Amino acid sequence: MKLSELVDYCTLLDDLTPTDTEEFVKTKLRSVIHVVENHALQFPELSTNLHHAQQQVTESFDIFQQGLQRIKQELSQSISSLQPHYLAESYKLYGDMSRDSTEYILGRRITMNTETESFIQSRVQYYSNWHHAGMIIRPANEIFMEHMVACDPLYVIDQSHDLLAPTRGKFNPVYQSRLRFYVVKETAEQLMLEQVPNGQIGFCMAFNFFHFKPFEIMRAYLTEIYQKLRPGGVMAFTFNDCDRAGAVKNAENFFMCYTPGSMLQSLCESLGFVMRYRYDVDAATTWMELEKPGIKSSLRGGQALAELKPK
Repeated sequence: MKLSELVDYCTLLDDLTPTDTEEFVKTKLRSVIHVVENHALQFPELSTNLHHAQQQVTESFDIFQQGLQRIKQELSQSISSLQPHYLAESYKLYGDMSRDSTEYILGRRITMNTETESFIQSRVQYYSNWHHAGMIIRPANEIFMEHMVACDPLYVIDQSHDLLAPTRGKFNPVYQSRLRFYVVKETAEQLMLEQVPNGQIGFCMAFNFFHFKPFEIMRAYLTEIYQKLRPGGVMAFTFNDCDRAGAVKNAENFFMCYTPGSMLQSLCESLGFVMRYRYDVDAATTWMELEKPGIKSSLRGGQALAELKPK
């Protein structure tokens, strides 16, 4: 059975967990017992039998839950046993994607409905302001860059000047001179963001970027980004959430890398992040917001140059 089918089965069982039904039945039975025990007309032997029957129902629910839990544990073990293969395949895919053209990379887009797009725009606008520096990784052709112009300064990161070209072209030369463009060489062994100052970034965003990175590359980015954030700073990003079947299918079809959301969350917490928000963009993509603990403060009383606002 494919991993996507196992994950789909696990999700189905989670959705069918009969906790609500159990509590409903137990509440109803307690109501019946209460009426029988407190009525003027009593049948002691029959009441005792009713108590025993109630206990049997409760024990049956416990046995059912235990059996269901054992199935889930077996499923989890089956999924875990396949993960090393998928993580390794992600590295092969990552190597193959190094030959992708600029046009192909920029053309990879996440299809969003109007509601989801508006939601993400509102989150970006909420975190972007001139009191703190901002950083966006792979702005590509997305509109979210336009909602981060309030950040001062704004660092714009990607793997080549060609990938940064569409962003440069969106703005006039005056504002371009205020942006801080940096090209990074991706590696899990050496620092990639050394040109960005530590402890200064109030908001960092990577949209439709980590979908195509294996787990160790994601670890390297997140480790460095944690150092770049100021206390209270937020890192927001999307990824191919392989705790869901749709995302696993992307990995099985060699389109995106394999990244289980639960594994990623554990990594982020081990680095020191606090997860503040999660949102399902579609059947495969998850939007995650992480915060570096602390109070976000600023000594700025105003901007040295004119304040910028999105149109």
